[in-house]
Amino acid sequence: MDEQLDRIDRILSSEPRLTPSPQFTASVMDAVRIATTAPALTFPWKRFLLGAVAAALLGWLASLGVTGKLRWIDGGGGHLALLVVSLAVLVTFASLRLSNALSMDAG
Repeated sequence: MDEQLDRIDRILSSEPRLTPSPQFTASVMDAVRIATTAPALTFPWKRFLLGAVAAALLGWLASLGVTGKLRWIDGGGGHLALLVVSLAVLVTFASLRLSNALSMDAG
C-alpha cells in the first residue's frame, strides 16, 4: 500500500505547477473590487413592520374571538369563524399587495 502511495506522490510531484494567467488574476480582482463597492443589502423594515402589524391585528382579533367578545359582529348567528377567516384572508391579500408594491419601489 505504501508503495502505491509513494508512486502516486512521485507522479503528482513531477507535474508542472499550474499558475493562473495575469489576465485571469486581473479579471478576478476587478470582479472583487466591483463586488466590494456595490451597496450593501438592507433589512426590509417596511415589510417586517407591515407583517408585524398584520400579525398583531389578527392575533388581537383571534383573542377576542376566543374570549367571546366578538359575538356582536355576527349577531349571534354563529358565523363568527367565517368572518374571522374571511378577515384573515383579506388582510393577508392586502399585506401581500402592499409588500409587493413596496418592494417594487425599493427597486
